[in-house]
Amino acid sequence: MKNLTPVSYLFALISLAIAGYQFSQGTIFYGSLSVVYALVFVFVGYKNRKRARS
Repeated sequence: MKNLTPVSYLFALISLAIAGYQFSQGTIFYGSLSVVYALVFVFVGYKNRKRARS
Protein backbone atom coordinates (compact mmCIF):
# COMPACT_ATOMS: atom_id res chain seq x y z
CA MET A 1 0.00 0.00 0.00
CA LYS A 2 1.22 3.47 -0.81
CA ASN A 3 2.24 5.88 1.90
CA LEU A 4 -0.69 8.29 2.15
CA THR A 5 0.77 10.37 4.98
CA PRO A 6 1.41 13.53 2.86
CA VAL A 7 -2.13 13.38 1.48
CA SER A 8 -3.54 13.04 4.97
CA TYR A 9 -1.52 16.02 6.20
CA LEU A 10 -2.68 18.05 3.18
CA PHE A 11 -6.31 17.29 4.04
CA ALA A 12 -5.59 18.34 7.63
CA LEU A 13 -4.26 21.70 6.40
CA ILE A 14 -7.31 22.17 4.19
CA SER A 15 -9.58 21.34 7.14
CA LEU A 16 -7.79 23.91 9.29
CA ALA A 17 -8.21 26.53 6.55
CA ILE A 18 -11.92 25.73 6.38
CA ALA A 19 -12.12 25.94 10.18
CA GLY A 20 -10.53 29.38 10.12
CA TYR A 21 -13.05 30.53 7.54
CA GLN A 22 -15.96 29.10 9.52
CA PHE A 23 -14.78 30.80 12.71
CA SER A 24 -14.45 34.12 10.85
CA GLN A 25 -18.04 33.73 9.63
CA GLY A 26 -19.22 33.14 13.20
CA THR A 27 -20.31 29.52 12.80
CA ILE A 28 -18.61 27.98 15.81
CA PHE A 29 -20.16 24.52 15.37
CA TYR A 30 -18.87 23.97 11.84
CA GLY A 31 -15.50 25.47 12.71
CA SER A 32 -15.16 23.06 15.61
CA LEU A 33 -16.20 20.19 13.36
CA SER A 34 -13.49 21.12 10.87
CA VAL A 35 -10.90 21.19 13.67
CA VAL A 36 -12.00 17.68 14.67
CA TYR A 37 -11.62 16.55 11.05
CA ALA A 38 -8.13 18.04 10.97
CA LEU A 39 -7.16 16.16 14.14
CA VAL A 40 -8.50 12.91 12.68
CA PHE A 41 -6.49 13.42 9.47
CA VAL A 42 -3.32 14.10 11.48
CA PHE A 43 -3.92 10.97 13.57
CA VAL A 44 -4.51 8.84 10.45
CA GLY A 45 -1.38 10.25 8.84
CA TYR A 46 0.66 9.49 11.95
CA LYS A 47 -0.64 5.90 12.12
CA ASN A 48 0.02 5.42 8.40
CA ARG A 49 3.57 6.77 8.78
CA LYS A 50 4.27 4.30 11.58
CA ARG A 51 2.80 1.44 9.54
CA ALA A 52 4.80 2.39 6.42
CA ARG A 53 8.08 2.23 8.35
CA SER A 54 7.51 -1.24 9.79
